[in-house]
Amino acid sequence: MLSGAPYGYRYIRRQLDGTPAHYVIELPQAATVKAMFQWVGLERLSIGEVVRRLAEAGTETASGKPFWDRSVVWGILRNPAYMGRAAFGKTQVRDHLHVRVRAQRHSADVPRKPYSTIRADPQQWIEIPVPAIISEALFHTVQEQLAENRKRARQRRDNAPLRLLQGLTVCGQCRYAYYAKKVSKAAAKGHQRDYAYYRCVGTDAYRFGGERICDNLQVRTDKLDDLVWQQVVELLRQPDRLRGEYERRLDVLERNEKNGFDTTSLDKQRLQLEKGKSRLIDSYADGIIDKADFEPKMQQLKNRLEQIEQQILESRRHGAVQSELFLVINRLEEFATAVTERLDTIDLETKRKIVLGLVKRVEIHKDEIVVVFRVDPQPPAPSSENSNDSDEGLENMQHCKRRSQSGAG
Repeated sequence: MLSGAPYGYRYIRRQLDGTPAHYVIELPQAATVKAMFQWVGLERLSIGEVVRRLAEAGTETASGKPFWDRSVVWGILRNPAYMGRAAFGKTQVRDHLHVRVRAQRHSADVPRKPYSTIRADPQQWIEIPVPAIISEALFHTVQEQLAENRKRARQRRDNAPLRLLQGLTVCGQCRYAYYAKKVSKAAAKGHQRDYAYYRCVGTDAYRFGGERICDNLQVRTDKLDDLVWQQVVELLRQPDRLRGEYERRLDVLERNEKNGFDTTSLDKQRLQLEKGKSRLIDSYADGIIDKADFEPKMQQLKNRLEQIEQQILESRRHGAVQSELFLVINRLEEFATAVTERLDTIDLETKRKIVLGLVKRVEIHKDEIVVVFRVDPQPPAPSSENSNDSDEGLENMQHCKRRSQSGAG
């Protein structure tokens, strides 16, 4: 429970004289922790403002970084150890809460972990006393303020207009996401601006310790939405070819699945290997085997576990792609009919469903827009009928030059 001391504490291992493991307060870090709680609980500051104050003061993180990530500050403000009660079992796992519109930065299309982590009911926590840095009253005041901040942020999101490419746009330079941002009053210069801009997260200096990490350009939301929608419409003009291409890929995936791995069997093998690791560690700790025998056996188990986990990940990736293809095949006729018969009257929500079904992501580069479809929009090459599909084949890119497309200006 205590092995990983949070910021502000230092972990002391169990001593040979029987003294149990415990925390001791690191005074410089503890002063920073106390200031964070006071800023939020007493001055009602946001986490963003806390991060800015830490940067202005030159306060370093536990790993020595000069800037703080908001999620790190949020984790500190939510940790009950600071009021004197370290807790085990604060989180629990469950099935994925949300379907991802696209993979996060530098992440695989299929998550390695097939579950989401959520906060458990505090009544289920296992608590142990530790030295307190702040009072219990201040801790609860901060929790109320964080809840109020989340409520306001949720209201702002709910009131924000839905964008056609929301969640799909990504920077081709730094790989961070683009997000929609309204034109500020200062930038509007007194004029009415009904449009917004897609802006790269990497260009926001406040997110990265006061220095932007990307200089990519922002793009008008209305023009980029129109540009991508035109590409999707052109793709749907030939539903028979699309259906044939999807079915061909689905057939290849089904053949690969027959020759692939049984995920259930692999999960059982992984469980047995994990138990084997635990038994081996216990044997070494009890002195049954020596270090010379322990290390090679442990390395063999680790290597086998890595192989099993890679096979499980590949099996899940094939399953995810297969489900994706089933979904699109079943809705191709609906999509095509909506485009051909109701193109002028189709609403934004229906447009978005169509785009999510066909577009994997939209990459925004400095001199071009790349629309990555979930299926190759070009006719398949004759030689590809007997070849295995690859990620590159499933993510064929269609380029839309800014200079030649007014919609990307």
